[in-house]
Amino acid sequence: MKIVEVGVGDAIVRYDVEGETTVGADEVLLDGDDDLTRSAAWAADGYTVAPFLDDACYRQLVEGIRRLLFDLAEPHLPIAFEQFQMDRYHEWVQSNDVHLKIAYANRDGFAVDRLPIDVALVERRVSELCGAEVRSMGVFCVRIVRPGVRSDNNPPHRDVWL
Repeated sequence: MKIVEVGVGDAIVRYDVEGETTVGADEVLLDGDDDLTRSAAWAADGYTVAPFLDDACYRQLVEGIRRLLFDLAEPHLPIAFEQFQMDRYHEWVQSNDVHLKIAYANRDGFAVDRLPIDVALVERRVSELCGAEVRSMGVFCVRIVRPGVRSDNNPPHRDVWL
């Protein structure tokens, strides 16, 4: 057994690891792989904030996602769809066990044909923003991040295509 220490913010997290451990090479994996952001105007920053959908498409997307999320949560909710608002999810789903059941039901995502808007709109806009043509892999996911629950959030990162 080996005790591993990792700095997280100002704290040191210690945990036990069984089995052989190794340290990877001092390299940036992205340097040897496709970087879809390489030719984007915002590549050096690593992200951008940009207009994405027109108002009608945005409303259609939000309403459709609200329906998908409600359908996952409905067995655990004391309310009807008309009352359900995504920004109040945490008020209706207060049990961590229930939330994890809902998250587990969404873990593999939804087939892209269930996306409430035409996926071609998303592909086209992301392609414009990245400066490279992108296509959907056939699924999309909905992440539910409850206020004050740090374990729900995984900050944005750039390794998704590796």
